[in-house]
Amino acid sequence: MADRKHVQCCIVGGGPAGVVAGALLARAGIRVLVLEKHGDFLRDFRGDTVHPSTMEVLDELGWLDAFLQRPHRELQRIRVHLEDDELAIGDFTHSPTRAKFIALMPQWDFLTFLVEQARVFPGFELWMNANATELSQGTSGYHGVRGVRADEPFEVEADLVLAADGRHSLMRNVARLRVQDVGSPIDNPRKASEPSSTMAMATPMRAKDTAAGNTLGRSSRSKMRVVLAPVARAATTNSRLAKDRVVARMTRKSRGADTKANITVSLNSVTSNG
Repeated sequence: MADRKHVQCCIVGGGPAGVVAGALLARAGIRVLVLEKHGDFLRDFRGDTVHPSTMEVLDELGWLDAFLQRPHRELQRIRVHLEDDELAIGDFTHSPTRAKFIALMPQWDFLTFLVEQARVFPGFELWMNANATELSQGTSGYHGVRGVRADEPFEVEADLVLAADGRHSLMRNVARLRVQDVGSPIDNPRKASEPSSTMAMATPMRAKDTAAGNTLGRSSRSKMRVVLAPVARAATTNSRLAKDRVVARMTRKSRGADTKANITVSLNSVTSNG
């Protein structure tokens, strides 16, 4: 027999959008159930960056201080070295926000943090291993979802269903909702051999890539391989912080000559919760 539940809002998808939407609704006194099809958050995600504008929202919610206590790295500036010239291509220290940097944090840690904040509100509930497969439809429209949770069927009745299950949303397809293509370059078509859910792929390092004197990066007309490695670490007066400098070196053949470029990224690393 199917497990049945009634809530005011059912959110399909336990990513950052789904969890934050659930938290905001629960804070307003609405009973919310978030359905996440995976059993945990420990998997590769598309992005592990939290931008200043996002942290501004966390600050408005009163969550930023707790967020910054979690292990993370702070990206403040990006500089490119072309031979003897240095070009600053990114400087977040002038952002009109409280957090003037990009926080680098694995998304599974970020999701765990968001869920902890959301569970403060009594109306928030999260089901893991809950794979929503179809919408429940009546004479007046959709009124819930059905699916499988831990190999057992379930049905959720809801006044409102939010589809937050990603760019390849099953709920959107079932409801036959149109997609508005905004032409984002991050969603450019890929070859069939490339994973459709990633912007960049991590590949094993080869011995010659790490040998002394070798260039830590390769490029061709259609592909570029860059190896990131820490090259310096300096102590600071705050024992919780260390400063890393990460350099990516790229060599490209151009009309028989080698063109070299170094990309330097300054990072402030939070190494512990304190």
